[in-house]
Amino acid sequence: MTASALIAAVASLAVAGCTGYDRYSGTDGSDWLDDNGPPDTEAVYEAPPAPVPAPAPEPGPSYWTCFYDPTMNDDWHDDVVCSNGIEQHRPYLRTWDSFITEDEMWASALEYENELNASLSP
Repeated sequence: MTASALIAAVASLAVAGCTGYDRYSGTDGSDWLDDNGPPDTEAVYEAPPAPVPAPAPEPGPSYWTCFYDPTMNDDWHDDVVCSNGIEQHRPYLRTWDSFITEDEMWASALEYENELNASLSP
């Protein structure tokens, strides 16, 4: 085969490939033009709405706790702090006693704590 015959064969194959013949389906590809619409749409998954949280319950009565917390004011009568988690106060205990030990203050603090919590019990 000569060079010019080889070039002619290659050129004819190249031109034949441009005709649109589909060797897999046996068609010329013209039926593809009929199917040139927009792609089918798929359903989009939408997550369900998040549940609305329940309102926070109203806080019930909290029990009081008293603890020893000495001050530096040279007055032993107010060396206790009582708290229920929301409120806090410093009671003035043992007003009849001129000198108070830490043990006496603890005893009075527990007594006062019991009085405060007694009002919360049904």
